[in-house]
Amino acid sequence: MQVAVPVDGTTWTVKGFGLRDRSWGPRSWQAPDHYRWLTMNFGPDAGIAAAVTVQRDGRRLPGGYVFEAGKPASYVRDVEVESEFDGAERLHRALVARLTLSDGTPLEVRGRVLRMVPLRNRRDGVTTRIAEGLTEWRWGDRVGYGWSEYLDHV
Repeated sequence: MQVAVPVDGTTWTVKGFGLRDRSWGPRSWQAPDHYRWLTMNFGPDAGIAAAVTVQRDGRRLPGGYVFEAGKPASYVRDVEVESEFDGAERLHRALVARLTLSDGTPLEVRGRVLRMVPLRNRRDGVTTRIAEGLTEWRWGDRVGYGWSEYLDHV
């Protein structure tokens, strides 16, 4: 996809791939215990969206899909995320996502955070951090880009 983006009188042409979050509407960022939301774009031929939300009662809600051109989408039935953290705020800097597809096939993707945007939301005495990491992803010999979004209460 290619779009023209005007900024301060200069028009930039951007060509790339992405994922649009269409989860609009009111929400409470304090509702889950934590989540890991991962989007990975590997060009026109492949992409992955995977997430795991852990509820306050400990229930895990994993899901997602894997897209490869010429194949039906594979659904993700389990998501495990191993993270490396940095600094006093313990923001994630690298991660390994281990996915299990609906047919039982394991898949591993490694991520390295290139830039971090830590956001905070405060409600009813609870401070929630949503750490948005612009991430470089490696899936076998593929290299892609996307986001690793971590929600935690601090």
